[in-house]
Amino acid sequence: LTHYLEELHRARRATADHTTLLLNCYTKVKDIEKLDAFIAAVDAFIAAGEAQGAGQSLSFDTETAVKVCRAAGYYEHALRVALQANEPTWYLDVLVEDCGHYDEALKYISGLPRAQATETLQKYGKALVNHRPEETTAVVMKLCTPMHSTMDLPSVYVEEEAESVATFAHLYADRPLALMLLCEYILNSSQGGRRPGSEALLYHTLMDLYLSPELMDCSGPSPDSAPQSAAGAGPSVEERR
Repeated sequence: LTHYLEELHRARRATADHTTLLLNCYTKVKDIEKLDAFIAAVDAFIAAGEAQGAGQSLSFDTETAVKVCRAAGYYEHALRVALQANEPTWYLDVLVEDCGHYDEALKYISGLPRAQATETLQKYGKALVNHRPEETTAVVMKLCTPMHSTMDLPSVYVEEEAESVATFAHLYADRPLALMLLCEYILNSSQGGRRPGSEALLYHTLMDLYLSPELMDCSGPSPDSAPQSAAGAGPSVEERR
């Protein structure tokens, strides 16, 4: 069966079901050598498809490869395929949901264009805020900061409008101190480049936080969070306390 499925892939006649069966064959017998070779072939085929344009028909179903590798616990292989396929959602699914590599996930998100980084934080931001509140807030600060600010922003943010804090506020339901730090930082940053009406929203949010009894009772950052916020992101949550 394995040989037959391999030949189907070589002939570019494999479907997603064939890819699933073949990878299951490799993972069931723990044939890491063949799994490595298959993933290398996927990498090469993706690269060839990019070089030859969209008209190239892939003989490998990359999404299926990621799913099967994840299900079998071969996370490094899944990450490799997702990264080569340039699929941030697949890549972050493995990093955040399977591996709990929050620092690596934040580093990856920081390198995405502003709009794409914002989109990924809508899905993974709650988990990242809960496990890495200060580091995640530092990323959000950059997303909400206009390009002409003195803050060191990623080059991929050029000419993109700063995001509104309201876009991320729901991520901080359990972290009011971190949300307070975020709002105060944005208000104290350069005035230009904000979305219309965002300043009033920031003041209203801060007023609610200052009057909230949970602000003084909350536990602040989790024990596994780094003690210092990112450079240039202002004082840490603990320092504010």
